Amino acid sequence: MKRITLLILLFLFSSIYFSMFLGASIGKEMSGKNRFVLGAELGTYSSIIGFSLNIYYPLSGTNLDLENTNFSEIKLVEFDPYLLFNLKISSTSIYVGVAPILIVNLQNTEIGLYSQEIFHGKLGLKTGAPITLSLEAITTFNLQFLSTGIYTLNLGIGLTF
Repeated sequence: MKRITLLILLFLFSSIYFSMFLGASIGKEMSGKNRFVLGAELGTYSSIIGFSLNIYYPLSGTNLDLENTNFSEIKLVEFDPYLLFNLKISSTSIYVGVAPILIVNLQNTEIGLYSQEIFHGKLGLKTGAPITLSLEAITTFNLQFLSTGIYTLNLGIGLTF
């Protein structure tokens, strides 16, 4: 818990000095359970080292059915604090990042590590300002940097300020 608190404080401190991105995304697992995934993100992409706090909620089933999704019944979400390496070209960022996978229980605000041996990696592109479009590919790795074969493609939109 101390590490999470330190990471959040570091992120908030860095946000004073770097421009911020706030956005939402929708993704699709290309293997595994083939679910759709909703996401929200707060991040910094303006320098070589960046941070991104992502929250993901996988929808049940393989169809995108937002009308029948009861968002008030969400109990668990995935929280990924990414450390990013950015290549900034004008208003476009190409980035790669890694993050531990944390599970947050929204009912009692407990946070737990999904696994000590598995983490997420992402490769992405963000372009535009102040309205920013993004495309990301996310996969799950083990400690030997071998992918588990589960990939997600995310499309997003947000604001850079």
